[in-house]
Amino acid sequence: MTKGNETHELSVEGDKVLERTESGTLVAEKDYDHVVRGYKAAEHNPRFTEQTHKNAEHIRHDLEAAHDEQELQENQPHDTRHHHSDSHAKDKLHKGESHEDEVHRHRVIGGYKGTLHRDGVSEEAKEHAREKLRELGENTD
Repeated sequence: MTKGNETHELSVEGDKVLERTESGTLVAEKDYDHVVRGYKAAEHNPRFTEQTHKNAEHIRHDLEAAHDEQELQENQPHDTRHHHSDSHAKDKLHKGESHEDEVHRHRVIGGYKGTLHRDGVSEEAKEHAREKLRELGENTD
């Protein structure tokens, strides 16, 4: 996100969205749900340009994926938070998951896979998505 001549980065920590400058200075801390609703509103506001709609959608998607990833990691038992190298890692991650947890996990995976195929996403963001997919036991091809 760019404000004036400065580039700002958004990150999700718990139920907060943090906005920082490139140097890491905290500019704003806002409620996650309010921020997401704001971007949803921008996506559908008829007075905004199509490009603004697309930008809002991409930012909202990235925020939701980051938030979902945090929730997924917080809800996993401690021993499944780390990458497993054996061939049964995927099964271990699913063991004991409720249906809601599994649905949530699939949404997170879908978000990362979408990042890999979306135009305009930096190679750094795509590599981050690949890394997270590998941690979740997913194929990144």
